[in-house]
Amino acid sequence: MKQQLVDDVAARKFLLGELTPEEQGDVEEQGFLDRDTFALIQAAEDDLIDEFLSGDLSPNEKQRFEKHFLSTPGRYGDVKVAKALQKYISQNATPSLAYGKVASETPGNSFLLNWLNTRSSTARLFLVAAVLLIGVAGVWLVARMLRQQQNGPPIQAHQDNVRSPAEPRNKPTQSPVESANSQGSDSNQPKPRGLPRQPAAPTYLFVLIPGGPARSEDSTTKVRLPQANGVALFELPLIGKKSYRSYRATLERDGTVVRTLSNLKAGVLSSGRGIEIRVPAILFESEQNYRILLSGISSDGTLHEISAYYFQVTN
Repeated sequence: MKQQLVDDVAARKFLLGELTPEEQGDVEEQGFLDRDTFALIQAAEDDLIDEFLSGDLSPNEKQRFEKHFLSTPGRYGDVKVAKALQKYISQNATPSLAYGKVASETPGNSFLLNWLNTRSSTARLFLVAAVLLIGVAGVWLVARMLRQQQNGPPIQAHQDNVRSPAEPRNKPTQSPVESANSQGSDSNQPKPRGLPRQPAAPTYLFVLIPGGPARSEDSTTKVRLPQANGVALFELPLIGKKSYRSYRATLERDGTVVRTLSNLKAGVLSSGRGIEIRVPAILFESEQNYRILLSGISSDGTLHEISAYYFQVTN
């Protein structure tokens, strides 16, 4: 569920490491779940590389670019490709602007030469610049396509389908490998050629029941997260609860805030009316107890505590 849109400024600060750790995690999570956000971050990445090679970054931005941006695997190679392209353009973008009489002209080019000779130098320069711009744009597009094929996207913007509500609460969805094996004859069909497919992050659905902390380990709600690269999808039922303008969910571990999700909206879920939140599995630690504190925000901005949902994470 989207919390808020990531703009160009936030994407740039994210790539340079200028955000707080919580804000870095929020942007990375939204790029992971939303394709439009992923495309915006990738465009901001290309702009930063161009500005670095052109010397347009401020001293502080240049320092962050070299220490933070280039620390991510694959980006150093992107800079090398862009630098080689820039060198090629500079070496081949020096056309001759001398227009004189031609000893022999073919019928096909005599009209163009006559037109050029009758125009001012400004018009001729404009025409040459337009031709060069088209050529440079073509080379840049080819180089970018090759770079994307070699490195792939920095953030995988894919999602798995969650299990049906009839399955057990803590049972994970089928992994991509199991899903492929269960299709039977589909595995014999020829695979389409193209870019290699990146494995989708598994999504695990859990319906939490509000209430106090469990008094015994057997009565504690278990949340099983086998893979650290997955996403935990929690449904928080709102049975008989008052409606609010928006909601806030705070994930805590032993009294320490792990993640706060704001501006949430109620909707109809598989378990009925409630709130849906997504949390990367990497934020959880095995055999630890957690609490999600749900609050409602009224029309006048007042925060009201609604319910608490307790669970324990296992592998």
